[in-house]
Amino acid sequence: MTQRFLFLLIGLLLLVMPSASGQVSLHEWTSAHCDRFDAESFLALAVIQEKINATDFDVDLLAATLFYLTNQERERANLPPFEFSDQLFEAALGHSQDMSRMHFYSHVSVHPPKKTMSMRLALVGIDGGYRAENIYDFFQEAPTYYSLGEGLVQGWMESPGHRANILNPKLRYLGCGAFPYRNPGWEDYFWVKATQNFCSDL
Repeated sequence: MTQRFLFLLIGLLLLVMPSASGQVSLHEWTSAHCDRFDAESFLALAVIQEKINATDFDVDLLAATLFYLTNQERERANLPPFEFSDQLFEAALGHSQDMSRMHFYSHVSVHPPKKTMSMRLALVGIDGGYRAENIYDFFQEAPTYYSLGEGLVQGWMESPGHRANILNPKLRYLGCGAFPYRNPGWEDYFWVKATQNFCSDL
């Protein structure tokens, strides 16, 4: 009986934990992993070097890549890393999906209940403190999760206003989301609209 119990316990652990090498496979990443990785360990994962398949896109993996690459920039500036927020992730991904599906690119949404950033954050339960938002319409040819994330974060860092949000010491929490879309006539490239949402308090 004891031996059977041990086999069952080991099986359960294998289901809920990363592999012994610390690696994560495509579509395995969830927000629960954030407690087990920092920027250095996440950016060493082999899965983020996989080429993106447009028909099998891992939304959560790209969001995590954006999150950790952004924290890498914080650490380079001697700032504490952002804490991951599921609420901000929900707001960021939702706005990126709306921009891609409803064919607009703006901080002002064409979807009335989510018109402003403040309205979008209030819908996920955040309505106080300092808040900020970065967006980006971006493309690459045959990207990996890492190269696409790197291009997005680099673009934000090269823009004074977006960089100021990333390096604002008053902002403590971050959620990122990016969603693909088809750009007719440019099918050789992978296009995404991406959002970062920040806040000081949850």
